[in-house]
Amino acid sequence: VNHESRAQEAQGAAIEDVLSYADLLYSREQYALAAQQYSIFIIVNPGSPNLQIAWFRLSECYLQVNQVEDAVTSFNFLINEFKRGPFVGIAAYRLAVLRFNAKAYRNALAYFKKAKDEVTNEEAKLQAEFYYARSLQLTQQPKEALAQFESILESKPPEENPFHERCMLESARLAFELGDTPKALDQFKSLADAAKTPEIREEAIVRGGLLAAEAGEIEASEDLLNEALKFPDTSPWKNLAQVGAIINAFTREDYERVIAL
Repeated sequence: VNHESRAQEAQGAAIEDVLSYADLLYSREQYALAAQQYSIFIIVNPGSPNLQIAWFRLSECYLQVNQVEDAVTSFNFLINEFKRGPFVGIAAYRLAVLRFNAKAYRNALAYFKKAKDEVTNEEAKLQAEFYYARSLQLTQQPKEALAQFESILESKPPEENPFHERCMLESARLAFELGDTPKALDQFKSLADAAKTPEIREEAIVRGGLLAAEAGEIEASEDLLNEALKFPDTSPWKNLAQVGAIINAFTREDYERVIAL
């Protein structure tokens, strides 16, 4: 009996050595060879507590060697077989990104939801939450998308949230789309004052200026659009700012300003 037990222990150790060897190859970016070893480990040791990570890294190896269909099949097996856990969450995130990049947003939506519910890493969770909101937005679910963006904004202070400005921008766009002009205007004004990303700040200034004019806040509109007129000519927002400034000048019958603009 002792001899049999020792033999089983030795066999178990040898099987786990296969995983260690696969991990070594994986760390050295020898993905094709690593995939072979992970496959062996999965076949000979279906009861291992390390099975989730083996399936995940096998899938990652397939991605690295551009065997995308095999990667998708393996990631899906991991998700469907184990249902819960951080590797399930990361696998769902990988599939979500593949679907999102292929513009299959409705399919991506389900995977991002799984990812945000299962991943434990805070950075990965935040990414999954943001792209879940974007997928809602891109599948014409504006109310649900706005609620998700606002939830992300409330979850962390701006300095700890790399998606803060993007969430503010998308929230402003969605508020406008849903007919809430005051809310959209407040968001654009906040971004115009505080945004660090030039593209986001420029859009916020111009759209804020145009919305302010629409809301009858002429002075605020003038201030924002005059700031926009200082943008470099390469800015995609400068021409729209000029149009807005011309309309404002025409409305107050400042025809010399209209001509100058």
